Amino acid sequence: MIADGSDEYRGTYRRILDAGHPVLTVPDTDPGTVAEQLRPNLDQAHEHRRRQVGQTLSLAAGA
Repeated sequence: MIADGSDEYRGTYRRILDAGHPVLTVPDTDPGTVAEQLRPNLDQAHEHRRRQVGQTLSLAAGA
């Protein structure tokens, strides 16, 4: 947006920087690597929820 030469965008960008917000940068990590790191936690949370659903259904069936 800044490259288009618009003064409005440059002013907005400057106010963002002046407020102390960091400059947007391209992440240096590979999305696939991040996904591999997050997957075990996701799987664990999913299994926990499946157990909770099973318990809830068994309670509801007995009511």
